[in-house]
Amino acid sequence: MRLSKLAFTILILALLLAAAPSVSMAGAAIPDTYVTNPADGIVNGDLNDEQLDAPFFKEWSQPTSGHPANFTYGWVRNDANNLYVAIDFAPANAQPCTPGARQIALYDQPNFSGACAILDSGHYLESQAIGLANDTVSSIKVGAGAAATLCWHNNFEGTCESFYNDDNSLADNEVRDNNVSSVRVFSGDTNCNPGTGEVALFKGG
Repeated sequence: MRLSKLAFTILILALLLAAAPSVSMAGAAIPDTYVTNPADGIVNGDLNDEQLDAPFFKEWSQPTSGHPANFTYGWVRNDANNLYVAIDFAPANAQPCTPGARQIALYDQPNFSGACAILDSGHYLESQAIGLANDTVSSIKVGAGAAATLCWHNNFEGTCESFYNDDNSLADNEVRDNNVSSVRVFSGDTNCNPGTGEVALFKGG
């Protein structure tokens, strides 16, 4: 059986939990900074209240729920009596992929389905910056006032194509399906007034 890095890490944490309280991290107990419920001794589950410092692991996670990709973080602490594990599944906490004004949403399946990522105005030079696996973009939604250029390769190299409206399938486009590695999101102002750091090109005499 082959485990992903994240599954393997969680398995190791489960084994550490089974061995508690005999486990001592780095040879010395770490002061308990977790808030527990006096009634049952369970950590309250709100990571915002805990002094977590640097995570024990940070793993890129690509959900299939339609939520944006993001990192999942895990922390391990122990005091004199207990071992504590906290995991933040960041993608599961994300909002559904609907672009707002001057944003776009990219999807790894046609018809605006599958995993997705919302991008603000800016340059996304490679797939990890986009938030989707490389060469997986299949459809795009374009928010009000936005436009985007999708390119085959990193750093806007190879075939590129600009989008000013939604497209539920890239299969019949010049950029084609499952080929995008870099993206530029910019103002889709139909009056062709360039924003900061942009230029406007006009066709004709």
